[in-house]
Amino acid sequence: MEEQADLFTHIHPRESGRFGGSFSVDDFENGFAKYDNILTYRAVAKEGTYSIHKTTKFKKKQFLEYVRRQNEKLDTKYDAIYKTNKQKYGSVGNYDYDKWRKANSRAFNNKMIELHNVYLAGQSKYGYKYSLEKRDN
Repeated sequence: MEEQADLFTHIHPRESGRFGGSFSVDDFENGFAKYDNILTYRAVAKEGTYSIHKTTKFKKKQFLEYVRRQNEKLDTKYDAIYKTNKQKYGSVGNYDYDKWRKANSRAFNNKMIELHNVYLAGQSKYGYKYSLEKRDN
């Protein structure tokens, strides 16, 4: 008999200047969506706690397709930004590590915000509840 887990919590630590970020495709494929007994999945980050909860209308296959597709779109978009930042701040004769790090941190944080909005947008269509409980800084 499988033990009921209900809730799974883990952390998303990041370097200074970056959000811990929401869930990755790996979080969903190997955790939240993989196990039927995990109803709520949480990630604790410096900006707050992200939570996703399966409703009785959870559509596992469609949900995983959605998050993979949306993550691929964002990866393509932000990989181009990271490449531009490398050319701008990391080329020979124009290496400025601090500016490069800050530009990439801004880009990463913007990607996390877009990803957060993607997860909010899919709630009713794929049968889950998603939230961020912001931390007071």
